[in-house]
Amino acid sequence: MIKQAAKTLLFLLTLSLPTGFSAAETAPEPAETAQTAPAPAPQGLYLSDAQLYDKLLGGWIGQMAGVTWGAPTEFRWRGTVIPAEEFPAWEPEMINSGLRQDDLYVEIPFLDAMKENGAMCPPEKMAEKFRDSTFGLWHANRQGRENLRSGIPYPESGHYKNNRHADDIDWQIECDFLGQMYPGLVSEAALRSFEVGHIMNYGDGVYGGVFITAMHAAAYTAGSIEEIARAGIDAVPEGTKFRTLVEEVFADWKEGKGWEEVWQILQDKWGEDDKCPGEDMAGPGNIDAKLNSGYVLIGLLWGGGDMDETIIISGRCGQDSDCNPSSAASILGNFTGASAIDAKYTQKLDRDGEKFAHTNYTFDGAVKLNYDLMTEVLSKNGAVREGDGWRLPARKEIQPVPFEQWTEE
Repeated sequence: MIKQAAKTLLFLLTLSLPTGFSAAETAPEPAETAQTAPAPAPQGLYLSDAQLYDKLLGGWIGQMAGVTWGAPTEFRWRGTVIPAEEFPAWEPEMINSGLRQDDLYVEIPFLDAMKENGAMCPPEKMAEKFRDSTFGLWHANRQGRENLRSGIPYPESGHYKNNRHADDIDWQIECDFLGQMYPGLVSEAALRSFEVGHIMNYGDGVYGGVFITAMHAAAYTAGSIEEIARAGIDAVPEGTKFRTLVEEVFADWKEGKGWEEVWQILQDKWGEDDKCPGEDMAGPGNIDAKLNSGYVLIGLLWGGGDMDETIIISGRCGQDSDCNPSSAASILGNFTGASAIDAKYTQKLDRDGEKFAHTNYTFDGAVKLNYDLMTEVLSKNGAVREGDGWRLPARKEIQPVPFEQWTEE
């Protein structure tokens, strides 16, 4: 873990250096720079408060819609595509069952920790809130929480030596709130996700969250779904199994292959690559983060920016077929904003009545907290307050997070 911390520190130093320098190079001597005033940091896109809130709200609506639409199919189809006629029809009344879905309420303790300790609080503070939660958990989340309760601290709580579910989908499912706090700040969002994800995951399990978080951050400023997808892919280190899988999906999309053909390619190569020890994953079941992230990417790319198609395609890939469309729809909602989402997804939404299960937050309450934390992140990461909005930092080349993989079976 010392090596991992050193890599993370090196990455942070690299982010803070001016263009043209690396961590191994020497900065100019102070005498050379004192003659001229430092140039102001280059600034990028301007987004009003209303635009930022609309995009954040769109992400939460998409998350609710995706998980509730796919919920009846979750893990009922393992290693097979869900037939089109078996995927349920959308009914506007479905949306509020998202208030009782762990895909949503597990995010709240992390938000609460940031509310109490600041948006940039140490992950140990977030781990404490997670440890003290009382709702039911499964897989990497459950083992990570049990580790914390038994005295195994963060980040060892997510390490595969202590948590054999480390490659599971858990952090990928619950990281949406974090990506939405980093508008346009893709590298910063990815690194923060890498840091926090070790509460319950490791390696490819953490990269599931990095991938989703980076796409959320990119969605605020991207001009296309393709740009969003590339941001998520580029945030993951080359040479990892995770990066290999999502690169394959992206390349197949660029070649014009059909999504069901690509699904079969993934199934043939990756369908049995799953270290999860749970009995409920016996046989063709696969809860591994990289395969399920592949299904998120399939939904986004082949969905073509259409909310219905994005959810249906991601869901019909099977396996964790409520979590995957939830992630895909949340990213798409973040991209389009709530104002562009069809009313059939919002007309029955209980925004300020029922609370998320096991929390003190209504839908609007959670979104408002997420928004307040976003403004804190912006102020501490180079964004400039201008009138009724924010001038974001200029775009930078996306830096992948540190490399890590299991070194033993």
